[in-house]
Amino acid sequence: MKVQETPEIKTQIKKYKKWLEKAELFPYTFKWNDKEYCYVFYKRVGGRAGILILDLHAQVVSREEAEVVAVKVGNYNSIVVEGNRKLSRDKNRPIWPIQNMIAILDQLEPVCSSFADFHEIQDDWHGFRQTLQTIFTGQQRLQEIYDEMQKVDDTVHEKRNYTLIPEDVEEMRKLIREWQRIMYTEGRLQLESIPAVRRIQAFLKQYRNRVNLQTRPAVEKLLHLIKKYLDPDSLKILHRSLSGFEKDEHGRPVTFAPGERGIEQMMEMYERRSKFDLQRVFIDGLRN
Repeated sequence: MKVQETPEIKTQIKKYKKWLEKAELFPYTFKWNDKEYCYVFYKRVGGRAGILILDLHAQVVSREEAEVVAVKVGNYNSIVVEGNRKLSRDKNRPIWPIQNMIAILDQLEPVCSSFADFHEIQDDWHGFRQTLQTIFTGQQRLQEIYDEMQKVDDTVHEKRNYTLIPEDVEEMRKLIREWQRIMYTEGRLQLESIPAVRRIQAFLKQYRNRVNLQTRPAVEKLLHLIKKYLDPDSLKILHRSLSGFEKDEHGRPVTFAPGERGIEQMMEMYERRSKFDLQRVFIDGLRN
């Protein structure tokens, strides 16, 4: 239910507040084992300060209970914030260049396959198209993930009157893991496709004047889109983005294997980082 700051709760919040801190009582309760809890977040200029977990009677609960509640509520809230700030940006990345390249590759393949040395880049052509399709599908899924996150949060606030339960947290964790996998997979695929795309680019430049006049604009459009795909500044941004995934829980760079195994390694490391951060932020800061 929606938390009410009773005089008793207000007294406890003040009792555990330190100098120069501000306290925030989260508006929803966490229901676990038929008991409901309140989450108090203390902050000061520059960052987080501490957490206090109370029951609905303003009693400070045991450390053991508080650790579970602090992690669940803190994790949930962090995911909501990440979704509103970062996922809303990621899902809105323009995908029309990807759609256009897929369509033009399909349009040009029958024409280009008539040239004798197309067989030398045929695997590159098909591999690049598959990469683009994976990126396109991933971007569509990001919108669905965003919508599913909104649905979970709406359920907490509207259908359950500001009551959070463990199943909500697990659903959000599942969605954020899928989001991270999609973003890393897309980035890896794009980088791994660069040599093949350069070979396709060279092939198109070689034959651009040997296709019929009706087809030539499509060749030029694809070359233009490929140039943007290979833009050095864009690739630098992509490298920086991937480096954010390729680090351990202490922020040290790590190297993952190529292909699907590397993606699995990244997800394993993501879980390690998440567990480390939950301990550091939500358990170490407990005042129970």
